Amino acid sequence: MFQKRETYSQILLGVVLLILPFITSPDISSGWALLKIEPFQHSFLRYLLLIVFMYANYNFIIPKFYIKKRWIWLFVILVISYVFISQIPSLILGSPGTPPNFNGEMPPIRSSDMAPINSRPNMPMPRGEMPNRGMNFFSNDGFIFQFLIVFILTLVMRLNSHLREVRSEKLLAEVSYLKAQINPHFLFNTLNNLYALALKKSDQTPDAILKLSGMMRYVVTESNQEKVALKKEINYIEDYIALQKLRLSNSNIFTFNVSGNINREQIAPLILINFIENAFKYGVSSHQESQITIAIHVEDGTLTMQVKNTICRKPKESAISTGEGIANSKKRLEMIYPNAYSLNIQEDSDVFNVILKINVA
Repeated sequence: MFQKRETYSQILLGVVLLILPFITSPDISSGWALLKIEPFQHSFLRYLLLIVFMYANYNFIIPKFYIKKRWIWLFVILVISYVFISQIPSLILGSPGTPPNFNGEMPPIRSSDMAPINSRPNMPMPRGEMPNRGMNFFSNDGFIFQFLIVFILTLVMRLNSHLREVRSEKLLAEVSYLKAQINPHFLFNTLNNLYALALKKSDQTPDAILKLSGMMRYVVTESNQEKVALKKEINYIEDYIALQKLRLSNSNIFTFNVSGNINREQIAPLILINFIENAFKYGVSSHQESQITIAIHVEDGTLTMQVKNTICRKPKESAISTGEGIANSKKRLEMIYPNAYSLNIQEDSDVFNVILKINVA
C-alpha cells in the first residue's frame, strides 16, 4: 500500500511539472501555436528534464549519496544536474528570440530607415518576448527555486519510504525473535508428553510422533510466512490438542469446536497457539476436576476464539511462570494486527477466560 502511494505521489508530481509550462506561459491563449513559440519550447524541455531528474533523484541520488551521507558527491551531482538541466535547452534549441544565422554584429543603420521619434508608432512587444525585470518563480530566473523544490519534495518522499522500510525490517526482526521464543516453549512441552508415552510403551507413541513431525514441519516451513491459510493453522492446533489429550485423565473435561468458513481466510502463523498452550499448562490437573473449552468461529471476515479453562492450583514449587507466552502473543497482535483485533482476558479465583477477535478479511 505504501509503495503504491509513493508511486502515485511521483506520478502526480511528474504531471504537475508537465503542465506547469502550459499554465504559466504568457502565451497560453495562443492554443496549439504555443508549441511553436521558442520561449515555451525552452521551458517545456527544461521541465521534461526536471521530471527525469526527479525520478533519478528518488531512485538513485538520494539512496546512494544522501542516505549514505556522501555529502561532497551529493553536492557535486546536484550542481552538475542543475547546470545540465538549465543549459541543455539553449544548447539544443538556441537562445530564445535569437534570429537564425545571427553572427553577433548589428546591421548598419541607414538614415533613410530612420524616422522621427515622435512619428514612430507605439508598437507592442512581440508575444513571448516580454522582458521580465523581476524574479518570477516560474521564469528562467526562478529555475533554481524550482530545481530546489523538486529536490526537497523527492527527498521528503524518499526519506519517508526509507523510514517505513527500516520500520518494516525492525518489525520483521522483532516478530522473528518472538517466534523463536514461542517455538522452544512448545517443543519442550511436547517432548515431555512423548517421553511420558514412551515410558508407558503406549501404542499411541508412533501416531504422536507423526503428529509432532507434522507440527514441526509447519513451524519450519510456514511460520516464516507473513500469512498462512487459516485451515493450516487450525490443523496445527488440532494436532497440538491431540497430543495434549494423550495425557488427560478422566477428571479432565475437554471441548473443542470449530465453526464458520475457515477455508478462504488467512492469518499470521502461530498467533493463536499460545492462548491454547496456556490453558493446558494451567487448566489440567491429575488430582482435581478441570475443564477446558476452546471454540473458534469465523464469520464475515472476523475470527473469534474463546479459550476457557479451570485454574488448577499447583504446589508453589511447580507453579513457575513468567507469562512469556501470552505476553509475546500480545506483542505480535499489536505489531501484525494494529487496530484490527480485540483481546479480552478475564480471571477470577477458579476460571481463566480469553476472548480474542481478529479481522482476518
